Amino acid sequence: MASIAVSSRGETYINVFVDELDTRYSYTGRQAHWFLDGVERGTSSIGAGVSSGGFYSFSGLTPGTDYVIGCTVSFAGESERDVALKNVTERTSGTAPPEYPTWPGYFYWDSVGSSGDPVKMPASEWNDFIDHAITARNNLGASRETQVYPASRYASMQARQANEAIRILKGIGVNSYLPDTVDSGDAITTSFFAKLEAAYNRLHSIYDWSN
Repeated sequence: MASIAVSSRGETYINVFVDELDTRYSYTGRQAHWFLDGVERGTSSIGAGVSSGGFYSFSGLTPGTDYVIGCTVSFAGESERDVALKNVTERTSGTAPPEYPTWPGYFYWDSVGSSGDPVKMPASEWNDFIDHAITARNNLGASRETQVYPASRYASMQARQANEAIRILKGIGVNSYLPDTVDSGDAITTSFFAKLEAAYNRLHSIYDWSN
C-alpha cells in the first residue's frame, strides 16, 4: 500500500515522496497533493509504472520542529477515487529556536510628581501598573503565588498593596531598584513609586523578549 516516505531532511526542509506504489498502474496523470499541518502546500507528478514518485520538498521550515505531513493521490481523467495516504509526523534537523516571552511594554507613572509632592493617583493607574507586572510574571512562567488586591476608587493605598507589587517583581528576578517594604501606617512617597517604575522597566534588560 502506498505510503509517505522521507528522502532527506535539513534544518529548514523535508524532502518527501510516495513509496510502495503499484507498478502495474500504467496510466499517466497521477498527482500527489502535499499537505503540511493540514494545509495544502503543493503538488507533484507521479509517473506510470513506478514504485515511487511524486517527489516534493517542503521548505522554509523551522529547525528542530515537528510537522504533520499528509498526501492525497489523485487520478486525473480516471474513474478511481482520490486516495488519502496515512499522515506522518516528521521533525526537521537542528535545534528549535528558544521561545521568548512577550514584553508587556514599559510603564511610566502619569500622576507621580517630583520628590516630596503628595501622591494623588487614580486607582486605575495603580491597577494598570499591577496588570503590567502580572502580565510580565505570567509570560515568564514565574510563580503565581502572590495574591493581588486591586486598588479601589477613593480608597487610600494600603501597605499590603505596595508590598504585593514588590513581591511580584522580586518573584520574577528584579533585585535592584526596588523600594523597601512598607509598614502599616507608613507614608508611601513619590520615591517609592519611582523605584517601582525603574524596577519594573529593568525587566526588559534582564530577560530576552520576543518584542
